[in-house]
Amino acid sequence: MRVVLNTRRDDAGTRVCIDGLGERLCGHGVDATVGDWDNYDRYDFAIFMGYDDDAERARAQNPRIRIILADPKQSRPEWIRAARKADVLLVSSVEQRDAFYRLNRNIFVYFMFPPMRAVARRHVQKDPLVVGYHGNRIHLEAMADSVRPALEELGRGRPVELWALYNVEAVGRATLGVPDERLVRVRHVQWTPEREPGTQVSRRFYDTLAQADIGIVPSELPIRARQEGTLAGSIRSRSSASLSSPTSSPRRRSSSPTGRAGSSRRRRTVGSRPSSSSPDRRSCGNGSRAGCATVSTPPTTPRCLRCSRSSSSRGSRVGRSPRRRPRTTSGGSIATRGRAEPVACACGSPVCSGASVADVRVFLNFSEQRGPYGGANSFVRTLRRALERAGVTVTTHARGRFDVALLNALTNGINVDFVRGIAERRIPIVHRKVGYRVSGSPEMRAVVDGVVRGDALQLAFTPYLTHSIFQSEYSRDVFAAGGFAGPATVIHNGVDEDVFNMVERTWFGRTRPRRLWDGAEPTRVVVSTWSADENKGFADYRELDAQLGGRDDVEITLVGRVPEGTSFSHIRHVGPFPVTKLARVLKRNHVLLHLSRYETCSNSLLEGMNCGLPPIYVDSGSNAELAAGYGVEYRGHFDAALEDVRARYATLVERLQTNPFRISEVAPRYLEVLERAAAGR
Repeated sequence: MRVVLNTRRDDAGTRVCIDGLGERLCGHGVDATVGDWDNYDRYDFAIFMGYDDDAERARAQNPRIRIILADPKQSRPEWIRAARKADVLLVSSVEQRDAFYRLNRNIFVYFMFPPMRAVARRHVQKDPLVVGYHGNRIHLEAMADSVRPALEELGRGRPVELWALYNVEAVGRATLGVPDERLVRVRHVQWTPEREPGTQVSRRFYDTLAQADIGIVPSELPIRARQEGTLAGSIRSRSSASLSSPTSSPRRRSSSPTGRAGSSRRRRTVGSRPSSSSPDRRSCGNGSRAGCATVSTPPTTPRCLRCSRSSSSRGSRVGRSPRRRPRTTSGGSIATRGRAEPVACACGSPVCSGASVADVRVFLNFSEQRGPYGGANSFVRTLRRALERAGVTVTTHARGRFDVALLNALTNGINVDFVRGIAERRIPIVHRKVGYRVSGSPEMRAVVDGVVRGDALQLAFTPYLTHSIFQSEYSRDVFAAGGFAGPATVIHNGVDEDVFNMVERTWFGRTRPRRLWDGAEPTRVVVSTWSADENKGFADYRELDAQLGGRDDVEITLVGRVPEGTSFSHIRHVGPFPVTKLARVLKRNHVLLHLSRYETCSNSLLEGMNCGLPPIYVDSGSNAELAAGYGVEYRGHFDAALEDVRARYATLVERLQTNPFRISEVAPRYLEVLERAAAGR
């Protein structure tokens, strides 16, 4: 039996149902592959997420393939249709099974636990008693008539706390099903995407849930008319779908005591160096029976990072559309592991100069956080997508096969042992450094022996690095003062100019240049910040807010988060917003106010500049390094700086149109460093 598991996402569900299941199948001798998008004719089963499937293309290539949807959903019509058409649904509980019987009779209950290391827990008698939960908001709210009364009854007799770990920022705080705070104190803990090294789970499992005394698993779903629905969709046999072969009966019970899909004498690790006959298959090649799942990107034609040309196209250079993402040309070939076809182009991009970008396999310690989540998440996500458009294979699985590691700061909790482990495999490492003076937890910002702790942890990587990338000259100087020495390059950040640009969308998908200040209307000034740290300039903003009363010549909007207890009388506070909405808000304004201190390379500053906003900036950190020539320095007097911007507005906006802080300019420089490192140069 041959199984392929594919996903385009990286979230809690895919870590269990794709990455984790791939590891487990492989470890039990199943011929399983993660990340093969072009060879469905080689497989008997294809496993996709219920909200991210490629079933139509898989069936077109192989009419006999059986489609398995893991963790199906019912919140969109297309997901419901996919669940109906699937051969088997892979669900996590009997409750989820009951909810889907009306759509599909072939349901296999797979208890979804991600691979993780065990931690010994020594229980002691103490108060309060901590009850731990991990999951999502809907399960918390569905426990209103089950777990909540039990917790409240327990809370009447002794101090009890409920620690609920879920994505609070993405879905909002649960209210319906949580206990009465007068009886049980509830702590809502934000789930974080970084993985504990050697596992498929967030570090929050170990620094938060490991302290719980009791764990609860409220898996109930809010189903209307549960009994009637269950009876209507019930089947005689208790067994679910068998996955033993593409021709087996879907109701046949699996003989596996672990409930796994099946087995084969042949074993294929998930992710060895692919042969020419299977160009997109990933295999770890480490000899471990456990294998290691490597997620590949969906097939795409390698594209020039600067001019957006396909690596297989011909003709003159094509300009990058300011709003739409580049589309694959009709003559473009699918990216394979082979060498990209050389194309002559004056832009000098690695793709167009014939460099073998499709040969470069890059590990990146990054788990994308969707929605507003700060500058580092925004830039690394944009860089990853740009590299993938160029045909580079990017993996987030450290045990997989790759040519070079691009490590970002301390993301996902990497430490010196993790870095040493990669170096011992003789894999070159490029490290992108981030200054922690205004980033991360208070522990990471603490200064020890004159060096910020987060910076010191990164400096410990130095003996194992091939090259370092600094986001600014300022950052390089800070790390040099802390003791850094070694090969390094300064590469400023770049924004996605498909989003942050000087055009706006009108009706029917048309675009037009964004409206600029006409000199007569009030000057609209915007502040953009994800962080609520005081170093982001909030003392200045509070002082400025007190000066705006009765003025009609200027309007100020702050987009993002503010420190707890902060409110404004005259500054309008909105957001935070996802990038597309943030860009729309920025384009409605005329000037960017950026008074943040000690910034390594502010993405908020670059996003505003690319939307045509001349910045008023304070000379701290790398601000002047980025904004000098495009805006006006703030010297303590807002009105003086604003008048200076107004007087030179047209000139500053014109300069902004050619600024270099765009991903199409930045990504080729990253790629050049990665290729040189991989080649040992």
